[in-house]
Amino acid sequence: MEYAYAPFISGVTLPIMLLSGILLPMDLAPRWLQVVSYANPFRHIVDGMRFAFRSDFGAPRLYAGLGVALALAVLSLVLGARSFRKEHA
Repeated sequence: MEYAYAPFISGVTLPIMLLSGILLPMDLAPRWLQVVSYANPFRHIVDGMRFAFRSDFGAPRLYAGLGVALALAVLSLVLGARSFRKEHA
């Protein structure tokens, strides 16, 4: 079972990373791949960071990325606290 963890993580993280636009902007991808990548929350975070690095603080995509990052942080905190409570109850 331990041997299946690393390939599983690689199989999950690689598509997430590629669809987020970290390596190449999704604007260079075919249209169908751009549409698929909108379901990836990390794409919105990466787009927001690109606008922040350009100092384009009025861009709606910057605030969308910030909102998605905050939502993921809150979700992670809630799930982590729930898991911690179940283990130590």
